[in-house]
Amino acid sequence: MSELLAILRASRWGRWAGLALIILAAVGLGWGGWMVWSTRAESHGAVALAQARFLLAQAQTPNAVPEAKERVQKALEDVVAQYPRLSSGAQAAYQLGNLRFAEKSFAETVKGAGPKDFLYEEAMSDMARVQELGGKRAAALETYQKLLKELPDGRRAEELRARVATLQSPVKP
Repeated sequence: MSELLAILRASRWGRWAGLALIILAAVGLGWGGWMVWSTRAESHGAVALAQARFLLAQAQTPNAVPEAKERVQKALEDVVAQYPRLSSGAQAAYQLGNLRFAEKSFAETVKGAGPKDFLYEEAMSDMARVQELGGKRAAALETYQKLLKELPDGRRAEELRARVATLQSPVKP
């Protein structure tokens, strides 16, 4: 073994091969460490996003408390902030945007509009649905009832009556 090392040290090609081997080992260790770190960060981010999606599903149930929406928003904000390079980070940002602006955008659409205006029925029913999924049962019920009063024979009248009946029924724990 010592004779082989002596030959490699004496040979110019032996020294280059040894140096190349050391460089290759260092690059391999660096790449392996980076892969372990990025895989770990990706898995932690995926778990955090899955938990946020679970909270989102809970917040969208008809009997959800209003604080549930705030918990979902906080969880999604944390995912976006703590895992900025997450491969599914765009989905978290998209869901966060939907939560923040859904109700506001529908309210802006119907502001100053009337029952005869284009997309009024669609926007009002969507706004009521967002209110319902956001845990605002009373506001959703009021919006559905207003829409039924204004458009009793609208395209979605039967669906709206069913939603009103569901919201008027007692909440099951």
